[in-house]
This record gives sequence, C-alpha cells and structure tokens, in this order.
Amino acid sequence: MTSTWSIPVAAFLHRCVRGCDSARLVADGRRSRLLHSILCSLSSKINEGAPPDSDVLETCCLRTVTSLCKSLNLRENHFDRIHLAGSRILSPIKTPTVPALERGLAILELIAKSRNGLTFSQVSRSLDFPKSSIHCLLVTFERLGYLQRLESSGRFVAGLNLVRIATVASHGIALRQKAGPVLAELAQRSSLTVHMAVLENNEALLIAKVEPLRTRPVATWVGKRIDYHCTSLGKALIAWMPDDEIRRLVKERHMLRHNENTIFTLPRLKEELMRTRRAGYAVDDEEEEIGIRCVGAPVLGATGKVEASVSVSGTVEQIPTEEIPRIGVLLQEAAFEMSRRLSSTAAPAVS
Repeated sequence: MTSTWSIPVAAFLHRCVRGCDSARLVADGRRSRLLHSILCSLSSKINEGAPPDSDVLETCCLRTVTSLCKSLNLRENHFDRIHLAGSRILSPIKTPTVPALERGLAILELIAKSRNGLTFSQVSRSLDFPKSSIHCLLVTFERLGYLQRLESSGRFVAGLNLVRIATVASHGIALRQKAGPVLAELAQRSSLTVHMAVLENNEALLIAKVEPLRTRPVATWVGKRIDYHCTSLGKALIAWMPDDEIRRLVKERHMLRHNENTIFTLPRLKEELMRTRRAGYAVDDEEEEIGIRCVGAPVLGATGKVEASVSVSGTVEQIPTEEIPRIGVLLQEAAFEMSRRLSSTAAPAVS
C-alpha cells in the first residue's frame, strides 16, 4: 500500500513546502513541524486502508495544513493551493516512462554541464546508450535548435532554443519568488483564482497560479500558454507596446476567434488596448470562454516596462459587471506592490 502512495505524497509535500514558503507561512522550525504532522496524518490514513486516490490525498493534506496553521497562529486564509511548482499532483498509478526521452534528456544534461561542449565520441563514452540512438538524438536536437554543432571542433553545445527555455524558466522562478506572497494575499482578498503570466514567444505564458480554498477549480496550470488578444493577462502584457509591435504580433500570431465575444480584428484590438491603458487594467468579458470573466493588470520591471501581468478569474456570477472597477483597483494595488519588489532588488543604473 505504501508504495502506491509514494509518488503523490512526495509531489504534494514538495508543493506544500514551496507553497508555505511562498506565502510566508512557515519560518524557522515550523517547517519541520509541518512536515512531521502531515506525514503522521498520511500514515494514519494509509494504516486505515484509505484508497490511494489523489483527491483524497490532497484533501487529507490540506485539512492537516489548515489545522496546523491554526495551531501555529497563522492566518488560515493565506494558505491557499499555491501552484508554483506545477498543477495537479501525480496519479498514484505507476505510469511508465519513455526510454527515448530519458536518453535525450540525459544527453542534454551531459552537454549542458560541459564547459566547452562534447563530441559524439565523448557523449558515447560517457553514456551507456547504443551509439545509433545517441546519433539520432543528437541530430534531432541539432535540427530543432536545442543543440548546435561547432564546425571547427565538431563539438555539440547548447543551442538557442535550449538557452531560451532556460532563460524563461529562470526568469519565471525569480518572478514567482518575489510575487508569491502578493499573489496569495490577492487571492485571499478577492476570493478568486489568481494567475501571473509573462509574454513568451508572442503568447502569454502562465508562471504562477494561486487557487483559494473552497472555490471552484479553474482549468489552468502553470506552463499553459494563452492568447494575447482575448485574455486579461494577454491584453495587460501588450497594451503598452508600440503600434508597430502590435501589428507585427497580429501578423505573426493572428487572432483565433473562440466565440462571438472574441476580438478578432486589429481595429477592435487597438480600441480594447486603449481602454486598458486608460483604466489601468484589462478585462476578458467572456471572450475566451463563455461564462468566465477575468480582470488583469500589468506588472512593471525595474526599467519601467511591462515585465509580467497578474489577473483574477471567476464566473460571471463571481465577477459581476458592477464589481469590475473595485476588482481592478485590487489588481492595480497588487501589481504596484509586485513592481516595487521587482524594482527594489534591481541593480542601480549607472549614470
């Protein structure tokens, strides 16, 4: 029985600890007390013969954490389901891994750790894989831009696509660490699901999600890519772009029409972005999904340019039209605080 729980337990404990750190709920010796109590609770559940179901496991852990927060004099509402490391916990079913993918990742890690890159022969000697597999994987990575082969030495080094992914991941981690407590507070004040996104490859990329307790789950996850023209996150990210960049963006990505409310022409998009600049926040009024309304605001970096965006999402009942201005003010306050934190840690400009 214990083995079937090992994967979801480890995954959820990792999320619990990171979530507590992000919400500034656990400090000093409280981390170990929290983990100890969660493990004790899980052990009792396992001994009782509870089915290894991920939802049962998550509910069990969340109840334990909530009671612990009370006993530690912590603010219960500040411990939300913070999705900074991923979305749902893993299924207890043992899903088989993909050997070819494991080999490919091992090759990427090996080359990334080398100082000057590696030749085919060096990779073959370092890894106990068939040479034909190594050759095919190296060629595939090179063609896709994840590896680059130097003509002078024949060595494989990290390609632009691999560097781009690493840069986005590193940037997202830094933003999440600084914005985590503010996102948790915004979720508590609004009682709505909070998202944070950055513009990556002409799309809004979700880098953080905070889902308050006792709210209906929203079908989003960290790493999801969303459109720029029909979401509050996307509009907040591009509203302050120059007109020529907006035109280039529309030409390259186009505007998919999800329903009758979706903006799908450049003139309408420009009008919407102008309203966003005037108000200081963007609105998705059932444009991506019928029945769902979102409000988003830009987060400025140290240079004064839009670096990210933050939003709240809910049903049209949760976000009625008359409440949009009040929610917009909450978002602007949260975005300003995030901007302040990003700017305060930046290096001073050299005059």
